[in-house]
Amino acid sequence: MRSGDAYNTHFSKEGLEEIYARDVAGRTAVGKDRVTPQRLGDELDGAIETILRKADGGSYRFTNYRQLLVSKGLGKNPREICIPSARDMLVLAGLKAVLADVLGQTCQTPRPQPVIARLQQEMESGRFDHFMKIDVEEFYHSIDHQTLMHILRYRLRIRKPEVLKLIRAAISTPSSPMDAPSCPPRKAGLPEGLPISNILANAYMSGLDKDCASNSRICYFRYVDDIVILCDSAYASTAKRFVRSRLDRLGLNTNPNKRSKGTLRLDRLEYLGYVFDGAGVGIRRSSVLRLEQRIESLVKQCARGQQANRERALLELSLVITGCIWQRDGHDEQRYGWAMYYAQTTDYACFVKLDRTLKKMDARYKAGVAGELPRFRRVYFEVKYRLRQTTYIPRYGHEMPTEEKRRILAKLGVPIDGRDESWIDRVFTRRLLRLCRKLDRDVGAY
Repeated sequence: MRSGDAYNTHFSKEGLEEIYARDVAGRTAVGKDRVTPQRLGDELDGAIETILRKADGGSYRFTNYRQLLVSKGLGKNPREICIPSARDMLVLAGLKAVLADVLGQTCQTPRPQPVIARLQQEMESGRFDHFMKIDVEEFYHSIDHQTLMHILRYRLRIRKPEVLKLIRAAISTPSSPMDAPSCPPRKAGLPEGLPISNILANAYMSGLDKDCASNSRICYFRYVDDIVILCDSAYASTAKRFVRSRLDRLGLNTNPNKRSKGTLRLDRLEYLGYVFDGAGVGIRRSSVLRLEQRIESLVKQCARGQQANRERALLELSLVITGCIWQRDGHDEQRYGWAMYYAQTTDYACFVKLDRTLKKMDARYKAGVAGELPRFRRVYFEVKYRLRQTTYIPRYGHEMPTEEKRRILAKLGVPIDGRDESWIDRVFTRRLLRLCRKLDRDVGAY
C-alpha cells in the first residue's frame, strides 16, 4: 500500500478510534504527562481532533518520553526504555499501522521460534559446515537519523510528507526521568520501547537483509541485533567481509566480546537463548536458573502468605509453568511464557528436571501446592504437539465469559462486588496483560 493511502486510512477519526480500542486502551504505562490511557479515552474526541489537525499540518510534536532504566545484569549498562504520553502513544500506534501497511512483512520482527526452527533445519541439512555469530554493538543507539530517513524515503519509498515528519519528530524526541527537566533533541539512535522502534530498526537493516538473502553461498539469520551466518569453512573469511562491509556502510560496529565461530555439530552455538551443540537443541543454563528462581519466590509466597495471597501466588505460579495464550479475536493471538518461548527445544529432560525441582521446593518450604499445579513435562508435549487444540494451556481474552473473568480477578485479590461488565472487562485485560508481560521477563534477555 502507498504511504499516502495508509496515512489517510489510519489517521482519520474512525481509524484512530479503532487503534485506540485495539492497541492503547488496555495499556497501563504512564508517560510524563501522567495521563493514563483510560483517562485519554474519556476525552478521546478532543485528542483525535488535535492529533489530526497537527499531523496534517506537519506541526505535531511529541512530549519528552519518560525514561525507564531496565537492568541487563551485573556489569552491563541498563537498557533505556522510553514511555510516551498517552496521546503520543496513540499517534505512535497509528504510525506503526501505517508503516506495517506500507512495508508489510519485510520490516516486521519475526517470532524467535520460526527463526530457530529454520536454523535447526539448515544446520541438519548438511549444506554448510561452519557458523559465525555476530552481535551489533549498541544497535539502537547507533542508528543514524539521516541514513534512516534516506532509506525510508528512497529505498522503501515512503513519500508522504506527513508520515516522514512524524517519524523524524518521534525519533528526535529525548527521554528523561519523570520529574527531570526537558533535554535537547535526540541527534542519533532510536528510542527503545516505542511501537515503531522495531519496525524502524528493521527498515534500517533491510538492505543488509536483502543482500545476504540473495547470496547463495551463505544462510543468514538476524533477530534484531543478533546475526548468525552458516557457510562453508572455505568461504568463511569472504562471508565475514561481505557482512562487515555492509555494516560499515550503516555506521554499525560489532561487539568483539560476543563474536563466535566454529564447526557445525562440533562446536557450541548459542542463539536467542537456545543451545546447538550437536546433541539436539537445548536451553541456555542461565534461562533455566532464572526460571527456577522465579518458581522458588512464588512457592515461598504460597507457603507464607494468608489465603488471599496464596491464591494469587498459586495462580501466578501456574501461569509460570504453562504460559498462556492471549486472544484478541478469533484470529489474532499472542503466546506468553517460558515453555512457549522454548517450544523448539528437544531437551525433554530439562522439563522433567523442572518438575523434580518444583517438588523439592514445595517440600522444603512446606507449601503443599505441588499437587495443585500443572506439570512441566505435560506442558512440553502440549506446546510442541497439541497447542491448537489443548485445554491444558489457558487461553484468555475479551471473549471469555464475564463470570470466568470475575473468578480470576477474585483470585488476584481485586474487589469485584457491584462492578459492571465493562469495568470487569477493562480491569481483567489490564491485570492479565500485566501478568503476561511478567512471563516474558522470565525468559530474560537473549
